[in-house]
Amino acid sequence: TLSSSPWNREVDVITVKVWQDLELMSVGLFCPCKKEQQIEVKFKMFSSSGHLIHEQEEEELYPTDMAEVGEMKLSRPVKLEAYRKYFLVVKMGGVACWAGEGGNILHCLQTMMGGVQVAFETPDREELEEFLEVVENFTNTNKGQIPALYFRSVN
Repeated sequence: TLSSSPWNREVDVITVKVWQDLELMSVGLFCPCKKEQQIEVKFKMFSSSGHLIHEQEEEELYPTDMAEVGEMKLSRPVKLEAYRKYFLVVKMGGVACWAGEGGNILHCLQTMMGGVQVAFETPDREELEEFLEVVENFTNTNKGQIPALYFRSVN
C-alpha cells in the first residue's frame, strides 16, 4: 500500500534472505513525490559480515507497472546464496519520495524448480554500526523505501 506521507530519510536498509540461490537483477524503489525532481540513487549490498558485495549509483529509474515505483537495474546480476542474510542499503540523496506501508516479511516466489521463500527482516542498529557510517534506519518490514526485488533463478 502506498503511504499517504512523503518519505525523506538519509538511508534505508532492509535485510533479505532466500531459501534457494538466486540472482538479484534489479531493485524496485519508490519514486520522488515530484516527478520532475532529479535523483541520485546510491545502492549497496552487504553480506551478513559487512562485506561490500555490490555498489551502484544511478540518476534515473526505469518505469514499472506499480504505482510510484521505479526500477533500478543492476549493472550485473548479484548472487544471493541460500540461507544467508544480506543487507540492502539505499540512499535517495535527500529527495522526498513515496513510501510503502503494510509490507510482508515472507514471500514465496514460483520458479521452474518450485517455490522459493524470500524473507525480509528489520536490521538491528548494532548490525549496521559494523559497516555503515549512518545507522539511523527508518525502513522496516512494515514501512519503507524498497517495495520490490527482481530475481532470477540460478541454474
